[in-house]
Amino acid sequence: PRPSGESWALKRGRAKAVFRRKRKQSDFKAEINTHLELEIERLKDQGLSEEDARMAARRAFGNVTQAEERFYESSRWLWWDHLAQDVRFGLRTLTKNPGFTAVAVLTLALGIGATTAIFSVVNGVLLHALPYRDSSRLVVVRERLRKFSPYPVRVSAPDIGVIARGNRVFDGVAAFGNNRLNISGTGEPARIVAARVSANLFPMLGAAPILGRTFREEDNPPGHLVAILGYGLWQRQFGGDAGTIGRSLTLDGQAYTIVGIMPRGFEFPPRGMPGYDAAELWIPIAFTKEELTDVGDNFDWGVLARLRPGITPGQAQSDMDVLAEAVLKTWGPEAAGMGIKLEMPVTAFRKMVVGPVQSLLFLLLGAVGLLLLIACANVANLLLSRAAIRQKEMALRAALGARRGRVVRQLLTESLLLAILGGTIGLLAAIGGTRLLTAIAPENIPQVQGIEVDRNVLIFAVFLSIGTGLLFGVIPAFTASRTDLNPKLKERGRSDSAGHRSTFARNAFVVAQFATAFVLVIGAGLLIRSFVQAEASKTGVNAENVVTATLAFPPTQYTKASQVTGFFQELFQRGDATPGVESIGAATDLPTESDWDHIFTVEEHPTPSSAEFPDSAHALVMGDYFRALGVPLVRGRLFTPEEEKGKANVLLISAGMARRYWPGEDPVGKRVKWGPAQSHSPWLTVVGVVGDVKDDALDKPTYAHTYEPYLQACAEGAMQGLCNTLNVAVRATAGPTMIIAGLRSAVHAIDPAEPLTRVRMMQQVLESSIAPRRFNTFLLSVFAAAALFLAAIGLYGALAFHTTQRTHEIGIRLALGAQRGAVVRLVAGQGAKLALWGVGIGAASALALARLTASLLFGVTATDPLTFAGVAVVLVSVALIACYLPARRAANVDPMVALRHE
Repeated sequence: PRPSGESWALKRGRAKAVFRRKRKQSDFKAEINTHLELEIERLKDQGLSEEDARMAARRAFGNVTQAEERFYESSRWLWWDHLAQDVRFGLRTLTKNPGFTAVAVLTLALGIGATTAIFSVVNGVLLHALPYRDSSRLVVVRERLRKFSPYPVRVSAPDIGVIARGNRVFDGVAAFGNNRLNISGTGEPARIVAARVSANLFPMLGAAPILGRTFREEDNPPGHLVAILGYGLWQRQFGGDAGTIGRSLTLDGQAYTIVGIMPRGFEFPPRGMPGYDAAELWIPIAFTKEELTDVGDNFDWGVLARLRPGITPGQAQSDMDVLAEAVLKTWGPEAAGMGIKLEMPVTAFRKMVVGPVQSLLFLLLGAVGLLLLIACANVANLLLSRAAIRQKEMALRAALGARRGRVVRQLLTESLLLAILGGTIGLLAAIGGTRLLTAIAPENIPQVQGIEVDRNVLIFAVFLSIGTGLLFGVIPAFTASRTDLNPKLKERGRSDSAGHRSTFARNAFVVAQFATAFVLVIGAGLLIRSFVQAEASKTGVNAENVVTATLAFPPTQYTKASQVTGFFQELFQRGDATPGVESIGAATDLPTESDWDHIFTVEEHPTPSSAEFPDSAHALVMGDYFRALGVPLVRGRLFTPEEEKGKANVLLISAGMARRYWPGEDPVGKRVKWGPAQSHSPWLTVVGVVGDVKDDALDKPTYAHTYEPYLQACAEGAMQGLCNTLNVAVRATAGPTMIIAGLRSAVHAIDPAEPLTRVRMMQQVLESSIAPRRFNTFLLSVFAAAALFLAAIGLYGALAFHTTQRTHEIGIRLALGAQRGAVVRLVAGQGAKLALWGVGIGAASALALARLTASLLFGVTATDPLTFAGVAVVLVSVALIACYLPARRAANVDPMVALRHE
């Protein structure tokens, strides 16, 4: 028997032979020649002549060529040589047809590049783990009071300790909350996003500083004024100085000692997490005595927990269901008397961060996938056209002995070469596209720093290119390899007929392109209509010539609400004296940016015990706020100067709230109370009704809104929460630059340490609320336009080729008296028929997929007939335009030339 090592040695020899072909072949040839020469010499010694000896030696040896072929086949992998031959031939073929190659490669580059760019976003946002240690074990605990709201909210400070002490499923529980602080002493005063966090948060995340330390447990109680800087803030305020540790930083008028610097790219709360902004600085949680005893109220804190090893989220939820009853008991008998049921849902931290954008990103990935299919269909059509032209070449190959599989392999190699070239260009385009997407991504897209063309994206691009090459190459390859030799070899002058199968395949690809394009364009059309509806929705304000800015007052310096009102009284006086200022006012929120809700009870309509309490967006106002924003007074009156001092218990409500709770009645004089009827809050008398104002994004419904005088809610000594941050609104006739400069100088004249932040025109405030929708609409519209363009090019190419193939027939028709208009209608009708088939199939597909886009729409249904009709008209119009040139060219055929040109 053959030794076991011989097989491996033989394979290794073949592998080496692939790269040493010339030497091995020449050695074998030399060996044969030596053997023949020796045999010839022996025969000559026996008396044969030179010629007879040579012939006899060759007869005795056998067929030299066959011996060389057997050696060739035994010493290498034939598939490698065949592949090399196919690649060389394919490259020569593509080089000889530069126009075809350029169109096919660029079409594929568009599809592969767009798909790879969107995949890089999906990869960075959805497929990468969050940049924290064992992030799959991180969960968020929230609270939900069904009677107050159907949605989970954050956790009340006293409840955090109950969760930390009473759970049996967490390795650790950490609290955090957003805060905005004034930073001063390092240049121009500024307002930054900070986060109050418990000391164990950074170890729980596995985050270590690049300089200094993180917080310790002794930093948690109030009075420990230490801070950790984010990398960006460290670079911006301290120039990246390594000696920053131990230095002092003034935040809200208090000196904090810098104890640590976090590394570049660290974010917490992470960007895109609903309800939070990414922090630039962290300070200890430092719960005050008031916060720790405020049970059943002020649900302001996020709770992050790490599951113990082996604990599932379901087990954690069961544990929190039991613990919720213990938490509710700490609220006292009053909560039980109101019929409150407390739930504590547990949600994976990753789902909290990326969940809101998951559907959108998969929708975009599906959209570019459809664009890629259209590109593949386009290239497949090009290959089918070339296959019809190359029929004689295929017939000659078959006649010379080429098997059908060998021809298919050659054609597939050419398709793969096109795909690889298109994929290479597409990958380069995807790198630029990824950077562009990162730059224009709205704030709700998380993990932007992880979006890049990494190894996963490169592997995806490689497999996408190969898969694309096979996808668009298989049908043309098998169609071209199916050849009837006799007719093709006998043809001389006449053009090859495309054949029924080839024509059907080309038409099917055109129909598929238009059907796919319809689905993409209908999606873009619905989003565009939604965006237009959102922009045109009634905001309730007149945003023209309105400047807004934010002022935040450190509670350590502004300890009384009267200090804040005193500041604004002086600011309003300076504003009224400024040329070009029509009106100026302030409030705790701005339209589309409300973050304060109140549950309430209507005196005449108490809430049933089984129903949820109604709620409203709420704001505290002062000055000429409503006139500055152009909010109309519908009924009653605004607050009087005496009422603005906070002693009258009055309220303004929105028109929508009046219609809902007092339909057909005059709401002026009616009374409302915060909380349930048995709460200790005073009854507030409605003195006026103002117009409805959008308190959430423009593409969200308009809710009830209530307004109080600032001093009525912010009593002396209660300078915390929303009382220390107000937004100024200035309506002016002068240019915004002059107004902003005057406003800033007025603020600094009153308090040089007070920063004026978030200075924007009111129109910018409104538009920023729909920035995510604008981003979605823009991307899908770009893909839809590209799909429409490719579909039109595909139809044009198919008709142009078909017309060229029918030149002889058209010449006969014209010679027999056909009118040129009839020829135009013939060709254009054929294209229109294909487009109509595509529109019909696409419309049916779009209706079937309507539910996938329903959640992304505003003010329009997913089956909106106007949009469907408009898109159908657009696609048919584009098809007719694409048909025009081939039809015109066909009509201008000279019958004499057409009849003899072949």
